[in-house]
Amino acid sequence: MKYNMLTIVEELGSNKHRQKLVKVICECGNESIKVKSEVLSGHSRSCGCMRVKAIKLACTKDAPNKPKRLYVTWLNMKARCYNPKGSSYNRYGARGITICDEWIHSFETFESWALSHNYKSNLTIERKDNDGNYEPLNCEWITKGENTRRANAIKKLSLQILK
Repeated sequence: MKYNMLTIVEELGSNKHRQKLVKVICECGNESIKVKSEVLSGHSRSCGCMRVKAIKLACTKDAPNKPKRLYVTWLNMKARCYNPKGSSYNRYGARGITICDEWIHSFETFESWALSHNYKSNLTIERKDNDGNYEPLNCEWITKGENTRRANAIKKLSLQILK
C-alpha cells in the first residue's frame, strides 16, 4: 500500500512502546523503518527527503544574495525549540525555551536583526541568559570557540556549586 511518498513493503513487529513498525520504500529510493500509525495517518510522508528538499528550496528561493546559512540557523533555532523529535529539543523546547513572536513568524525580521547585530557566516547565535528565550535583547553572535569556552565555564561552575 502507498501512503504519500511511502510504500509499505513489510510489517516488522513492534517497538518498545508497542507501536507496530513497518519497512517502507520512499519514492526517492530510500528504505526506512517507520511507525505504522504515523505512515497511515500521514504524519510520516517521506523518509525525510521532503524536509531536505524544502530546506534547499527555501535557502535558494527568490534571493540569490540571501544569507543562506542564516536561514538554516533560523530553521534550526525553530527546530530546537518546537520539534519534540529533534535531537536538541530536550535542551531547549523541553526546558521552556521559546522564540519571540517577531522572529518565529518572520525570517525577514530575524534576518534584519541579525544583519544589524554583527552577523557573519562564521558566527553562531548565542543566548546571553542560558535560561532565557531567543529574542533580540537576549541574543548575540559569537564564534564557535567562544561558545565552547562559555559552555565549559558553565560546567566548571556547576561542578563547583555541587561540591
